[in-house]
Amino acid sequence: MKNTAENRLKQRQYCIDYYNLTMTEHPEIDALIGRGTHNNRPIAIAYTGTKGKPDFCNYFNSEEHRETYINKFIEEQKEKLKYKAERKAKKQAPAIHVLPYKPGDIIYNSWGYDQTNVDFYQVTRCTKASVFIRPIKAEYSDRSAGCDMAAYVIPVKDSFCGEEIRKKIQWYEGNAYIKFKFGGCSRWQEGDEIYCSWYA
Repeated sequence: MKNTAENRLKQRQYCIDYYNLTMTEHPEIDALIGRGTHNNRPIAIAYTGTKGKPDFCNYFNSEEHRETYINKFIEEQKEKLKYKAERKAKKQAPAIHVLPYKPGDIIYNSWGYDQTNVDFYQVTRCTKASVFIRPIKAEYSDRSAGCDMAAYVIPVKDSFCGEEIRKKIQWYEGNAYIKFKFGGCSRWQEGDEIYCSWYA
């Protein structure tokens, strides 16, 4: 049988007739819910949308149990529809792209497995699609890291030690970020002391 709307309705009607169900429409959740008695037991069945197969088809110990189950199903469907509507609205809403970088800003890339490496970069220029950065030197701060193989470092602004690098700006829900091959990228703020180590 081909999966067409007509065939799905036929499949649905067959079950309704077989169990001799009384159907009730629930437009708030785009569903059809049936109640009846089969083999001397309360039964309920539900279809959402144009499905041919039921969302559930269950026997119950009592009519009270059946109604509790149906009410729970209705509330769950309402939450699903609400969630879908919110996601759709979020996707359709225009993203507000505010570029957080400007020339002179300092970012750093912290990476490593057995040790924590820190590389500092200074933003040199920006376009709508890219941010250009250059590596800069770092120096140790006076803060103790508690051992001889770790320290805190701070960047030395304008102390360039490498060529300019172009990074494509990535966007997620209106927020900009740039990627490095390893580790993450963070924005350095005045006064920050960044932990590094050389255990390996």
